[in-house]
Amino acid sequence: MNRFNLIHQPNASPRSLGTDLYEYFNGKTGRTGHLFDNRYLRVAVESDTQAVQLLDYIHLNPVKGALDSLDAYRWSSFKAYQLGYDSFDICKHSCKSVPNECKKAPSVGEDAFGKFYMNARSLTRRVRGTCW
Repeated sequence: MNRFNLIHQPNASPRSLGTDLYEYFNGKTGRTGHLFDNRYLRVAVESDTQAVQLLDYIHLNPVKGALDSLDAYRWSSFKAYQLGYDSFDICKHSCKSVPNECKKAPSVGEDAFGKFYMNARSLTRRVRGTCW
């Protein structure tokens, strides 16, 4: 694994967040050693609209590569947001709070978040050929 994308509220330093992830994944998988190649890069999310765009980027990123559908990617939180199924048990708070907050984003629309993520196949087709 060389990187990951994550939205979180900074209640801890990035170092302790990285340490928590390291301990969690290595403990769960029985692995040892580093998880990531490089240091973290952080971006401040300053609006609900930016939060929706960032979540879109995170969920659509694997589809830009080799995957045919969002639900085929094991390491995505897409299933947790769409179906309420979180196999890693790490999205409980965000999956409940972020969609409601994002619905308030004026440029996105009242029900845009739910509609956007309900149909993974059309979302996959939309992403093909898109460059960020």
